[in-house]
Parts: sequence; C-alpha cells; structure tokens
Amino acid sequence: MKKKLKKAVGFIPLFIIIIVVLWYKVPINGIRCYPESVSKIDISYKGVSISITDTNDIDFIIKSLNSISLNKVILKIGDSKNGYNINIYSTNKNILSNITVYSSETASIGSFFYTDKNSLLPYDYIKNIYSNGI
Repeated sequence: MKKKLKKAVGFIPLFIIIIVVLWYKVPINGIRCYPESVSKIDISYKGVSISITDTNDIDFIIKSLNSISLNKVILKIGDSKNGYNINIYSTNKNILSNITVYSSETASIGSFFYTDKNSLLPYDYIKNIYSNGI
C-alpha cells in the first residue's frame, strides 16, 4: 500500500510540470469582443492619452485584436519598452481588455510578453490614429 502511495505522489510533480508547460504553450486566440459592444477605446503612449469613438476605427481595431493568436514569450518585468496601451470599454462602461502593443508582432497582456506569428496586431493603424489624434 505504501509503495502505491509513494508511486502516486511521485507523479504529482510530473503532472504539475505538464500543466505548466501546456499553460505556457497554449496561445491566446483574440480578445473575444464584438465591435458593437465597444463604446470607446483609450490609447495612451508615454503618458498622453486619446479616446477613439469612431465606429470604423473601433471596428478595425477590435476585428484585428479578435484575429490574433498570441504565444507567451517571456515574463514582463517593469515597463521598459514604450508601447501603445489600449483600454477597451464596453457599452456598459466596463473595461474589457488591457493590452499594450509594441509592434505588429509583439504585445503584452498582464505579466507576459506575447508574439503574434501572423503579424496581425494593429500597430501601424493605432500609431497612425494616435499621431493624427494629438
């Protein structure tokens, strides 16, 4: 009985390692948001913010963010890189998502940097809107 218990306990670290590896390797597929449910998008860069309320811009940004497939790269430590911080507000004024876009391939959500192999992050579009909005 003790041998079986020791054997079962021995598999727990392996099971935990497998779960951690799967959690790390499984990509995030989009933000799962409908453009119709977004009231505005706030974009800030180096402390300066603008609000996007134009439905065409919201539609493009949300559809782009819905089509991305992000893979974790590395743990994010501090805010060493400059990027466009995007806050998406639903029609009932709740924040739906908080993502920082650094390029068409790199973003961060929470404590991790992510890459999009398909380069579908709307970096250039957001950069253009931000530059015209200031």
